Amino acid sequence: MTAIPRHLKIGLVLIAVAGIVSFGYFENVVGRIRSMVQEPEKEAANPFIATTEPLFSSADPAIPVRVFFPPLSGLTILASEQRTIFKSPELTNRAKQLLKLIVDGPLSRELLPSMPKDTKLQEVFVSHDGVLFVDFSSAISAKLRRRLIQGKFESGADIAALADADARENWSFMMNFRDRLMAAPSLEAVYVALARKGAGDLPPIFLSQLCHLILRNALEGCEDPYTLRAAELFYRSQLAAVHDGTLLLADAEVIEAEQHAQHDLHSSPLTAMLQQPKTFGEMDVMDDENAWTYWSRSDAHAMAMNLGGNAKARAGLCRVIERWIGHLLGVTVSVETVPSIEDRDWRWFVGLDSDATRIGNALWRGERLDSSVAERIVALMRLTFEDARLVDARVGDKPVYLILAMGADKVVRLKPQNLIAGLPLAAAANVA
Repeated sequence: MTAIPRHLKIGLVLIAVAGIVSFGYFENVVGRIRSMVQEPEKEAANPFIATTEPLFSSADPAIPVRVFFPPLSGLTILASEQRTIFKSPELTNRAKQLLKLIVDGPLSRELLPSMPKDTKLQEVFVSHDGVLFVDFSSAISAKLRRRLIQGKFESGADIAALADADARENWSFMMNFRDRLMAAPSLEAVYVALARKGAGDLPPIFLSQLCHLILRNALEGCEDPYTLRAAELFYRSQLAAVHDGTLLLADAEVIEAEQHAQHDLHSSPLTAMLQQPKTFGEMDVMDDENAWTYWSRSDAHAMAMNLGGNAKARAGLCRVIERWIGHLLGVTVSVETVPSIEDRDWRWFVGLDSDATRIGNALWRGERLDSSVAERIVALMRLTFEDARLVDARVGDKPVYLILAMGADKVVRLKPQNLIAGLPLAAAANVA
C-alpha cells in the first residue's frame, strides 16, 4: 500500500480542524437563533420601577418643609403643615420624600388628603426638558411611560388618552403652562404677558408661584427684613386686625392653621398637652429688636407686619413696589405712603385689589365713602415716574395713587399684576 505523502497528511488534518471549528460556530449561531425565537424580548430598563435604595442617610441634615393639603373649610384653597425631610445629595430623592408625605396625607384632622387612599408612589422621572414627571400606581399606562422616557409626550393626544378626567385637566393646565414658559425668553416675560393679556384659565396658584419666583430675582441682594416681609403680600393673602390700636397684617394661612389647632385643643387632651397655639395677638410682630430673626423664620410666615404703626414696614412695602416695577417693566419709580389724596386734580389711580379698585372708582366719581368702607383702606401710596416721557400724556408729571384695601372678611389679597397692567405708560416698556 502506497504511503500518503506527508504534505497531504498535514492538509487533511487542517481540513478536519477547520470542519470541527465551523461546525461548532454553526451550532452556536443556531443556538442563538433558537434562544431569540423562544425567549420573549426584554424591554429596556424602566426608570419608573420603584427602587429599594434608601432616600436618605442618617448623616443627611434635616430640612423643614411645608406640605399643602385641601382644608375642610376656610379662606384658602390649600393649607399647609410643617414637616421634615432630609437633604439627600440626590435631588430626586428629596422629591420622593416630599411626594411620600403627600401620599401619606395630612396629620391634622382639619385637612383633607389630596391623594386616593390606595395611591402608591412608584417613581419620579426628569425628562430631557427639565419637567419632573411623577408615576403614582398604575395611573400612567405603559405606553405613556415609554413616551415620557423618550421625551415624546405631546399635550394633545397623550392627554386625551388618560382615562381619569381630573388627570386630563391637571395635565392640560401643566402642559399649557409649560408651553408658555418654553416659548417665552424669561419668567418675567411670561408674567407681563399674563398681566396684560389675562391669565385665562390658568389656576391662580400658578400665578402666585410665578410671582414668588420673580420676586426672588427682583429682590436679589436685599438685606432689609421689612422689605422681604412686605414682599409676602404679593403672593400670600394677609389677615388684617387692629391690635393695641395699630393695624397688623399676618399670614392668613398661618392664622387659619392656628385656629384649627385651637379647635383641636377642645377635642384632644393630648394635643392640648403637646401644643399651645398662638392667637393673632400673640404672634411676634416685626420690630427692630426681632427683625434679624426673620431670616430663619421666613418660610414659616410666622411674623406679623405692623403696617399701621411702623414706618419701616410701610417703607418696605414701597420698596417692593419700586423693585417689582423696575424689574418687570424697566421703569424707575418712587413710591411713598401718604395719609390722604390732597391733590384736587389727581389723574390716575391703581387699585391693588378688587376692593381697592371699587373704592378708587367711588372716589373718582366724587362719592363720599361710608366709614365702614373707608376703614377697609390698608395703605394709600403715591407713585411718581423718574422719566415723565414714559407716562401717558393724560397724566403727564402728575403722581399715580396706589390703593390697598381689605375685603369684608378682613383679608388683604394684593394683586401684583395690577401694577403691570394698570400703570399709565405711554407705550409698553421693555421687560427687564
